[in-house]
Amino acid sequence: MNRFYRLQLLAAIALMVLGVATAYADITFNPTPLELNEVTTSGPVVIMYNGGGTTNVAGYSLDIVWDNTVATAVFAKPDAAPFSGAVTFYVVPLGDGHVRIDAAIGGADPGITSGELCKITFTAVPGVIDQTAVTLTIEALRDPLNQEVTGVAPVPGQVIVSDTGVPVVADVLIFNDTLTHTNDFLKDTDAITITANVTDNDPGFDATNITADLSVFGGGTLVQPDTYASPVATWTYVTTVCTPADGTITLTVTALDASSNTANGSDTITSDNTAPSPLLGLGAGVTPGHEQLHLSWTDFSGNDTNPMGAEFRYAAWGDYPEYNSVAPGYPADNTAGTEALQVTSGVTVDWGITGRDIYYVSGFVYDMVLHYSAAGPENQGRATNYWLGDVPSYVDGTVGVDDISVLAATYGLPDTDIDFDEFCNVGPTDTGSPLGIPEPNTDNEIAFEDMMIFALNYTVVTPSSKVLIGGTPVMTWSQVSEKTWALSLVSNGGDLQGLNLRVELPAGVDGTVAAGDLLADQSAPVFLRNIPRRGVDAGLALFGQGAGFSGS
Repeated sequence: MNRFYRLQLLAAIALMVLGVATAYADITFNPTPLELNEVTTSGPVVIMYNGGGTTNVAGYSLDIVWDNTVATAVFAKPDAAPFSGAVTFYVVPLGDGHVRIDAAIGGADPGITSGELCKITFTAVPGVIDQTAVTLTIEALRDPLNQEVTGVAPVPGQVIVSDTGVPVVADVLIFNDTLTHTNDFLKDTDAITITANVTDNDPGFDATNITADLSVFGGGTLVQPDTYASPVATWTYVTTVCTPADGTITLTVTALDASSNTANGSDTITSDNTAPSPLLGLGAGVTPGHEQLHLSWTDFSGNDTNPMGAEFRYAAWGDYPEYNSVAPGYPADNTAGTEALQVTSGVTVDWGITGRDIYYVSGFVYDMVLHYSAAGPENQGRATNYWLGDVPSYVDGTVGVDDISVLAATYGLPDTDIDFDEFCNVGPTDTGSPLGIPEPNTDNEIAFEDMMIFALNYTVVTPSSKVLIGGTPVMTWSQVSEKTWALSLVSNGGDLQGLNLRVELPAGVDGTVAAGDLLADQSAPVFLRNIPRRGVDAGLALFGQGAGFSGS
């Protein structure tokens, strides 16, 4: 319903009645009414003398009072003669919203029997809708002989002031209440809060004048705010279906006041309902270290339109050092296992963790709305967080002489022997590499496989990918004496660093193993042990990363 207020111009005429009955004529206002609105914020009102007085009117004194906080007024001569050419026309200020107009045509003009006396231009004060009475009192009405004109009565006029302002919709904002880290993105099912500063100069303006088009979030098209505490309108909503599902969403808030003035405001937010593609490269990118794992992967910045980071989660086997229990599975999604760390960029990170174990790590790319990528072989890897061969009580991040001495004391023993040192049972590994996963239950003994791991990790501090032999060594047997045979290296042919020699001896025959001359010529430490209970089961290795036999 349109609301409006009226400025009523009430003309009160002070008359002196001298003895005889008077005839009444009119002073009126034209137009009646004058309507001011957002298009026409000001307009003229002409004070008209319609005749009927005792004589012609040649001069007047009018007292006018109004509330100038509602509307301002400017007084001027009328457009029509003869008062348009009045010799005198004075506006005398008497206070705020109070003036007196004194005017006379002058000269030999006979005055008017009817016509325009004065023009008032009213202008609504911006942002104010109110009403004010405008009181007009005739202090004097004179003819050309300066005699009082009597017999004139007023007819009230009025000015109608409707809504003169267009609503203002500003600062439309969308807040994601589900994702506390961002208000720039959302997905289906996220809870949101929308606020807008909405104002209008109509005192009756309220929540029913405000709507938001929530269809872009799966809601209605003309949804009134849940609360409106001027100037803030607030909507709370749980998104059901974003439109578009992926891309920029524009939310529009509309204000419609009682005079059908309309204003709009909007905000944008990016919807994302597509999960990132799986992380790549982690399958081979989990390698061991001392009280840490080294993680590497393929750059994930292109795995999603709005990538935020990658999260790595782990499961620990929990049965160091021999791992007799069932191995854990890799974390299947971002809720499984335990969080190791998160990164927002890059392709490598060192994850520090102290408890000795085999750690199964899965990596997941996540985007700005916390969609996570799926699991798969390319984003899962495992490693120990200790060097194989770095054994108690000499744990220091290296495999050194002290560790070798521990190995020597338990070498050749099965796990049933009282002197069996389970911490030295590190081989074989799943790949044969000293950086691989230990599989101690494959042989349940400390023998050649363990020795080779110790040898290859001797003095190693950082991971290495070197696990393959570069060529084929050439060896030959020769008989030295009746009961002595020698195994000689003719050509290394690559990177021969260790050898396991097993000979099946006839029943009742014992064998011993001794170092040959070539071993004394090597610069790297040499480890040679035989397991007597097996006859000939000798393990030979040079210690040190990249060490290989030289000479022949």
